[in-house]
Formats: sequence, C-alpha cells, structure tokens
Amino acid sequence: MNPNAEPSPADMSMTRLKDTPPIELVAWLIGFLALWIFATYAHLYFTEVEAVIALRGWSALDFSNSILHPENYEHDYPGGARSIGRSILVWAYPALEKWGIEAETTLAGMVALEVLLLCSGAIFLLRTFFPRVHPVAMFALSALLTLSWIRHSDLGRIANPFFHGQFYGFADGLRLFAIALFFRGRYQASALTLALGFTIHPLKTLFGMIFIFGAQLWKGRRFFELNIIIPFILLTLFAVLWMWFWLDMGNMANQVSRDEFFRFSPLFNSHWFPQDLGIFGQDHERYGTAFFSAFLAGLAALIRSELNTETKGKIVFGMFVLLLISALGIVSAWYELSPLLVKSCLQRSTVLVLSVATLLVVAQSVRDTMNGQWWFAAIGLLLLGSAFLDDSTWPVLIGLSYTISALVSRATWQQQRWLTIITTLGVIALACYQYALFLKGYQHLSYWAWQVLVLLAAAPLCRLMDKVRLVRSGNGLSAHASSMFTVLIVVAASVGSWRWANTNRTLSDAFKIKGENYQAVQLWAHNNTPKTALFMVDPCTTYGWRDYSNRSSFGSLQEWYKTGWLYSGDRQALHQGIRRGGRLGINIDVLLPAHKRYKPIQVYNAFCTIARTSFYNQDGKILAGIAQDYHIQYVVMDKTWSKRYGGMPDWAVAFENRYYRVLVPPFESEVSHGES
Repeated sequence: MNPNAEPSPADMSMTRLKDTPPIELVAWLIGFLALWIFATYAHLYFTEVEAVIALRGWSALDFSNSILHPENYEHDYPGGARSIGRSILVWAYPALEKWGIEAETTLAGMVALEVLLLCSGAIFLLRTFFPRVHPVAMFALSALLTLSWIRHSDLGRIANPFFHGQFYGFADGLRLFAIALFFRGRYQASALTLALGFTIHPLKTLFGMIFIFGAQLWKGRRFFELNIIIPFILLTLFAVLWMWFWLDMGNMANQVSRDEFFRFSPLFNSHWFPQDLGIFGQDHERYGTAFFSAFLAGLAALIRSELNTETKGKIVFGMFVLLLISALGIVSAWYELSPLLVKSCLQRSTVLVLSVATLLVVAQSVRDTMNGQWWFAAIGLLLLGSAFLDDSTWPVLIGLSYTISALVSRATWQQQRWLTIITTLGVIALACYQYALFLKGYQHLSYWAWQVLVLLAAAPLCRLMDKVRLVRSGNGLSAHASSMFTVLIVVAASVGSWRWANTNRTLSDAFKIKGENYQAVQLWAHNNTPKTALFMVDPCTTYGWRDYSNRSSFGSLQEWYKTGWLYSGDRQALHQGIRRGGRLGINIDVLLPAHKRYKPIQVYNAFCTIARTSFYNQDGKILAGIAQDYHIQYVVMDKTWSKRYGGMPDWAVAFENRYYRVLVPPFESEVSHGES
C-alpha cells in the first residue's frame, strides 16, 4: 500500500531520489557521511570516552570482563551492569575480545552502528510516508535525532540521545524499520525485524509492536486479516519463548517481595516513579509540557500533510495506543499496582511517540518552506531548532501557535473533521494543564517571555517574505530560492549539531583529568594486584571501577540501593546492600520512615553525606572493621572528598596519583569472606 495521496502541484518540485541529479546525490551522500562521523565522534566524547567509562562505569567493558574472567569476581557485589547480557548484541564484546579486538575498539564501532541504524530507520520511515520528501528533511531529521534534545521530553526520562554501544540505538532503529515495513505492506519482513529487535532490547521492540497493533486497529472489522496477523502472532509466540527461556522470567526464586520492591526501589529512582521526579510539576518544561506540545505539533503536521485518510488514521491510532500504555505505566507507578509493570517503565513508550512526531513536523516544515508557506515554516523550524539549544524542548507557546494555526484552516475542518476534533480537545487539555501549573506556582515568566518575543518577531518577518517574489504560482519556490533555503537548513542543522555536541559531549578539563586519574588507579589494580582482590571505593561513586580494573568491588550506594538488585530482583543482593550501607551509618528506617514519598536526589545526598562521613574518617575504625569482616584488601580514597569530609586513615599506601590514594587496611588475621 502506498501511504500517500497524489502529490499536490507544489510538491512536484520535491522529486524522488532516483530523479535527483548524480552530482546532488554525491553531495548529499558526503553530507550524511560527515554527519554520521561527527555524531559518532561526539558520542564518544571526542575520543575522551575512556574517562567517562572510568568514572561512571556501567559499560560493556564490565560485562565483557565478567564473561571472560569470572574468577576475578568471586568476591564482587553485583553492580548490575552485567544485566546487559540479556541483550544478545552485547555478547559481541567478549566474542570479539577473544579474537584479539579490544572492547574499547568494539565500543567505538558499536556506537557508529547505533547512530547509523537509528538514522537509517528514521529515514526509511520518513520516505515510506513521504516518498517525494526533500533530502534536506532526511539530513535535518538525522541531525535532530542524534545531536539534539528533540526526544529528551519522554516521560521515562531516558535522556535521549544516548548512544553507548549496547542496545538503545539498535532497537530504536529496528522498530522504525519494522513500522515502515508494516506501512509498506511487507508484514513478514516487519515481524522478522521486530523479532531481531526483541533479542536486542525487548521493551523498546514491544513498543514498536504496540504501535503496529494500534495502527491495525484502524481497520476495524478487517483487523483479523490473516496475511497480516499471522506473522505477528508468530512474533508474539517467539517473544514469549524468548522471555521465558533467555530472560528467565519464569524463575521467581529468591525474588524481592512486593513490599520490599515498593519500599526500596523509589529511593534512587531515575525513571520509574514520576510522582517523585517532577515531570508533571516543577520540571514540566522539560518533560510533561514539552511532551504534550510535541504530540500536538505532530498531530497538526499530520493534519496538514498530504497523506491519505487511512495512513493518517493508522498513525494516530498507533500513537494513541502508545499514550494509553504510557498512562498505564504512570498509574502503576503512582499507585504502586505491580512491580512488573513498574519495572517495565511503560512510559518509555513516549520515546517512539516523540520519534514519530519529530518525523512528521520535519517533513511538513520542509514542505512548507519549499512551498513558501512562511508562517508554518517559521514556527515549525523554530520548534525543531530549539532542541539544539536547550533541553526544554518543544516550547509550548510556539507549539500551540503551530497547532492552532493548523486548526483554524477552513480546509482542515472540511476534510478531516475527526482528527481536527481530537487535536482541538488536546489543545484545550494542554491549556488547562498550563493553567493548573500556574496555580501551583510552577510557571516561570522567562520560559514564556522568550517565546512571545520570538513569535512577535516571526510574524512581521513572514509577512515580509510573502511580499518577496520567491514563489512560482502554484509550484512552490523557484529553483534558486529552493537551493538557497536548502543550504540555509543544512547550515542551521549543522551549526546546531556542532553547538549541541560541544556543549553536551565535551568534557571539562577537571572531569577529564579526574577520569584519567581514576582510570590509572584501575589499570594499576589490574596490573599489580591478585585477580581475586576485593576493593572498596568511595561509596558515592556511581558504577565506575570494574571496567578497567577487572577486579571485584565492595559496591557503592547506587549498587546497594538500586542497580545491584533492582533489575534482577535478587533479594539476597538487596539485603546485602542494606547491611553494607548500614556499616557506614545508614539506617533507612530512621532516615526514611515507610509510607512516605521522598525526592530521589535528596535521598541520595543524605545517604552520601552519611556514608562519606564514615568513609573519610582519620581514625579509620569503621573502615578497618568493614575490611576485616569482608576481607577487603584495598581501599580507594578520593583526595578531593577526603579534604571535605575529614581526611584519611594513616594506613600503608599502595598507589597514589593526583586525585586518588589506594590504602591497605591494617588487619592481620585472615577471615573468611562473608556477610556479618
């Protein structure tokens, strides 16, 4: 099925790629290649990614170490990073390392492939909906998805774009390919693509399946067409078997109880419990408001597009089913209905909604530009361009202006009343939401003021452009004007991407030097200590230690109270973590009485202060006791924090550099490794 209606005369200037002159195709190919290389380079932190891995951890290096050298982790507290092994893709790291290819090299290649697959999937879906789309739309879409905050406002707070060489970008790209194949009528290929995605990241792929399910609902009584549903029934069977046998979801032994899950999982929560994260309250500009603004802008672009009614209906149904799934995830977390639903973080499905909305607005804004529809082109490009500048994306006043402008068109009401009514109700709901935020004191004058100024400046500029003879009667821009605006959009997207990357993927000198120092400590440990040595690091370190040291860790706050047990459900790991935190003075029942809500950042700061006060104590009594009971051979001290919290015990120094000192605990008798 071709999802498009016949192109309007003004669209005829946007020819298919096969009709593009070879010299232009070469130029576009060079442009895309440059963007791909730069995006990869940027997401590897401009070659400084090793400093990031050393400090933050949770990398594929940790996983590869644990597979190739399991004996090194005999005394390790489970940090949680090894749970990425549920994705079949990351097994490439240890496999290639056996062939002599270092994990760092594989990481760079994986990030490059992530970027490429996401952009390819997005472009394939874009050209499925709009075969005559101008190449500049493909370039702008790729830049936005990889080097801007355009999808930052998802309600699961995943902080896109995020390429770390594991699974996110791969699963994102594959589900976009699968959706495109579905709309092209290639149902078997779509189901196979989703099956591949399911082995990489089940949840992301599941949301793609749900979008397709919603799209198929548009057919009503024709939903059960056998040639369509049989491939997806087989896909569902494969998914169930994969979850049962590979993900081991049937094994419920030694799992955290429901009460324990809802007692401890919100403490350091980053994604799952929206009531503690402010996404609909004090942080609405980055999440709640931005997301709904994006959704309505996507509907407005869909209203104005040349797609036929069936394709529009399928897209809308797919997006609405994802919204319902997201609402289920939010309600489950808010009212603590089910640990499984909360862990699934169904609100992450909004990433796919944002992807589709971005695609629609990009395509329509480029079309408006080439057709001389200056008002829509200006505010559409402003909506998109803001994502290069700030993570408060999809500014709501500009978004509402875009949506309302589409709604007031007479043709809109005459041709697609159902979609117009839905969008109008959405505008009313968003306006009421903004008023409620105002009553709560969550609105900021500065957020609204700059949008008013931009719109006031855009209106007369668009009127001026209408008077300039750039538009050929009924046929869009003249060739020279079209080329000029193509260059302008490419330059704007390139400059925006460069600015975003240099702002958000460039490390400060202090961070880089500290990361290099911490990596040096890890490499020293790898080269100079027994393979089974157990280290205790600063308890407020996130996850960084095992990646380069290949040595066991006593753990950290993030691991004891979150990642060490949260994804696996390991009850024993949870209680080990609680005991270890207790040895540093953290009494959860006293600090955080049950049945109350707490801000995760406040919980973390409180725990960190207590833990570091005990850790950086000159008399060293607490550390000495822990070292004896757990048979810790080395303690890694951060000099910066030791000065702030009291100092270091006077123990033998095994290694030292500018930022770190490795101490040897003074216990004499050997004790068996175990819990006390």
